Amino acid sequence: NRISYHLNLTGPSFSVNTACSSGATATHLGTKGIASGECSDAIVGSGSYLGNVFQSIAFNKLRVMSPTGRSHCFDAQANGYLRSEGVTVMIIKDAMRAEREGDTVHIMILATEIACAGAEVDAAHFSSGRTITKPVTESQADLMSRTLKEAGKAPNEFSYLEAHSTGTPVGDGVEGKAIADVFGVRDTKLRIASLRSNIGHQESSSFSSSLLKAILMCRHRTFYPISTNYKSLNPEVPFDNIDSLCVQTDVEPFPSQASSVVMGINSFGFGGAYTNCVVKEHRRVDAPSPEEHESVSTGEHADNVRHVSAPLSAKSVPALQEMARAYAVWMQK
Repeated sequence: NRISYHLNLTGPSFSVNTACSSGATATHLGTKGIASGECSDAIVGSGSYLGNVFQSIAFNKLRVMSPTGRSHCFDAQANGYLRSEGVTVMIIKDAMRAEREGDTVHIMILATEIACAGAEVDAAHFSSGRTITKPVTESQADLMSRTLKEAGKAPNEFSYLEAHSTGTPVGDGVEGKAIADVFGVRDTKLRIASLRSNIGHQESSSFSSSLLKAILMCRHRTFYPISTNYKSLNPEVPFDNIDSLCVQTDVEPFPSQASSVVMGINSFGFGGAYTNCVVKEHRRVDAPSPEEHESVSTGEHADNVRHVSAPLSAKSVPALQEMARAYAVWMQK
């Protein structure tokens, strides 16, 4: 509410907490608010801050933390994840209005869905069916199927899936089976990776960083970054039996210059709050090539330089002055 007050925003203003799927749930609520006419734009922000040790101790006791400090997503060595920090803020608005108003449209959100895991199949409620932190394959698969239906896309139309995969043996196996159930029958290659293997698990902000990754992939029309720390497939993940499903380990360009790439993004809260999102590369007919996006600092096109503010912060006046001098030297280069 303080942010809304400061920016003079009069639409709905609230915080969301669904653990590791918080950023995705907030994005879902923002897109639905625009679709229903409740608001014209949505500012969706999420953050993860490791300000105290108590939560890390709790997760360590749950045995979800990697003793090696690495996230081995979908790998046979998967032994937990690495916690990390991050803050992402995005503006979502109707694409046609955004183009009319001269905004740069990075990506199209075709559909979002949210659900709760419930209990395992054949498990009685309030019994020993499953612990609240254990994921459920059927719930994840059903959620992905519903999102595909809402987006009007068939599994075969997807080129990439950004998985939630955090590198835990149980979680990766469950999600891998759900992905195989939904996307297994196809004629084209489906590349699968998780940003958790690159920057760790940002928990409540993990979806937002995954969406940012999708945006950057579309901007450069390249599948990257690859899934690091991956050597051999987790035996619980059934990708090796389906030739068209593979963990992305190579940087490669988008497959087609003519059509837009469709991607899916999973985000699962460890308490059972599941989300799925389908996005599509946004390409205008008159869109410039990636090279034309590069700003020019010198030469005959110097008038095209974009001027930006660079806020500086330091603990003392001398330190601030030194930082400003360093920036000035760097910019002159």
